Amino acid sequence: MAPSARSAGLTSIERVSDNADPPRVRVTLPGGTQVPGKLIRWRQAPAGQWWAQVVIQIPAGVVVQIADEDYASVPREPAAPQLVFRPLRHDAPDRRALELHVAGCWGATGRLTPTTAEAAAHFVKHGWAVACTTCQPPIAAP
Repeated sequence: MAPSARSAGLTSIERVSDNADPPRVRVTLPGGTQVPGKLIRWRQAPAGQWWAQVVIQIPAGVVVQIADEDYASVPREPAAPQLVFRPLRHDAPDRRALELHVAGCWGATGRLTPTTAEAAAHFVKHGWAVACTTCQPPIAAP
């Protein structure tokens, strides 16, 4: 394995786990911020210095696109909507005690509990929750 990539004031890379493929690392950016990454390969320069090729994910707002580069073919992966349960004040067969919302819905107020799509589908299927008719959260068949 290549030597540590730590240098004074420069970016550093630390190995996080031996189990993932590619292995996970923590990358320290200039200024001290750490971001998770994946180590792709070590490469030694002709002068002997080791370089690490890593993949990191950072907020899109800090990425500056370069003029005259074509970004049209870069894939986009939209996030699945975050689902939340909102408790209702009562529980009756025609109006259940939980209401399922997409986070950000104007009706999703008060104490909200995040949930998974699978759990949401299970609750709605069994009648333990109802889906909001305003935001119409996506519910897959369980």
